[in-house]
Amino acid sequence: MKSLLIDLIYNIDNDINFDESLLQITKLIKTGKINENDIIDAVLNSSINDKNKVLNDIAVYLYNNQLYDYIIPLLSKSYELNNQHRDTVYNLAFF
Repeated sequence: MKSLLIDLIYNIDNDINFDESLLQITKLIKTGKINENDIIDAVLNSSINDKNKVLNDIAVYLYNNQLYDYIIPLLSKSYELNNQHRDTVYNLAFF
């Protein structure tokens, strides 16, 4: 499961099958195969270009799919990585 999640995160970071990758992560969450900590660990331990962007993209997609419990942990980790990241600050204020 971990390698699949890392592949999906890589796809999101590189705009490869962006929507499909976000949908797949949502399905994994809904079926209980992953949680927010798995996502955070995969983002932090992968060699993606923009960890803040990926965490925000996933958080916004989860918000749009009414998976509210997952949003704040993802955005909080993004804020820890860079408290000046504009989308993170906006999304934390909005959500």
